[in-house]
Amino acid sequence: MDGGRYVRLSRKIMAADFVQRLQQTFRLLNQQILVASVISVINFVVLDSHGFLKEIFGINKWLPFYSAIHAATNSLAMIICTILVISVAYSMGSKENVENSLAGYISGIMTIIFLFPGDVMTGKINQNILLNGYNAINLRNLLIAAIVGYLVGRMYEQFSQSLTWQLAWRVGVTLLILLVLFIMTRNDWTELLIGELYGLIDGMQNWSIIAIPILAMLNCVMLIFGVDSLLPMSGAEFSHAATKNLNYVLEGHSVYSVPAPINIHALFDTYATQGGIGMLLPLVIAVWIINRHRHDIRNLKWTTIPTLFNLNAPLLTNYPILFNLILLVPMMISSAVTSLIPGILILLGWLPSSVYPVSLSAPGLLQGYFSTNGNWLALCVGLFNLVISVLIYMPFIKISDQELQVSRHEI
Repeated sequence: MDGGRYVRLSRKIMAADFVQRLQQTFRLLNQQILVASVISVINFVVLDSHGFLKEIFGINKWLPFYSAIHAATNSLAMIICTILVISVAYSMGSKENVENSLAGYISGIMTIIFLFPGDVMTGKINQNILLNGYNAINLRNLLIAAIVGYLVGRMYEQFSQSLTWQLAWRVGVTLLILLVLFIMTRNDWTELLIGELYGLIDGMQNWSIIAIPILAMLNCVMLIFGVDSLLPMSGAEFSHAATKNLNYVLEGHSVYSVPAPINIHALFDTYATQGGIGMLLPLVIAVWIINRHRHDIRNLKWTTIPTLFNLNAPLLTNYPILFNLILLVPMMISSAVTSLIPGILILLGWLPSSVYPVSLSAPGLLQGYFSTNGNWLALCVGLFNLVISVLIYMPFIKISDQELQVSRHEI
């Protein structure tokens, strides 16, 4: 596909009814998103047991009533983020139309059923899912709420018409899609798939230096459409290679001689997730450089700090990244390049493999430094990856901005 056709395809997708309504919903809920962002940063970076600033400054040791404050922020974050998810479903279902407000309420109720963190029939709550999925802005939950709201709203519109066989067919297909979506969100098949994938990559040994950048690019494709990632951040828990390397070093051996130096944790987790999956921190920097004199990016400043600490959902809901095929290209290139560079240096024996676990909220630039126990070359590689990714993003951001301006005039 040539560049012109690809740009037109991206424009067509961005102009789709679902995408336009989703962007409008995010704009309407912008203040709520920003409040949830602030609470999420405080929760995960400052107060969480594995929070980056909490570990650096030992906040739990000198902050009075630390446990009570942490519990309060956890509860507050879950309330705000749950309301945000329901608000997205309501807005997508009602279309801001008073006559369709019932569809909005139904959308909110169905979203609660879809995302209930446990068994709907028994009422048993999975506390891990509750804490991981509802105490921060969760893009997956927002997209599920948007899809549920959109489908319920469309079905409500269809029911308001006279009943025909064609209408019955559309309603049936909509209900089938909702059923499939419900099944996909209730089971743990994704964790099983990810575990098997990590095992396969670990078994490829040095050949994984090719497979990991490819999977990093596929991750970006999934992210742009709001789908769960194949390579989740901090996926060391899935990697037998990462565990084997850590045990090897703890036994007193050198980080330069670990048994499996090329693995997902050492390349993708450590070097290709600055600002979360897709290397989005360089995107933020590139946008600031290109559009620093424009006033319509003022909300971007509120997403910079969360993105610095790898919380990228606020950025994805404030800047037109989702479904934007133009930005998918630099996202894929930067993710592949930043995985490949450390892999080559590790194979050459110049860079030690990343062995030590690091807080998920640690800035991506410092991940390599901490995970190699203070290797300065690892810090330089992180800085180089940041700079090269900014340069990769810049021309595509200019094209994307031009296309967005064209789309706004057409609409």
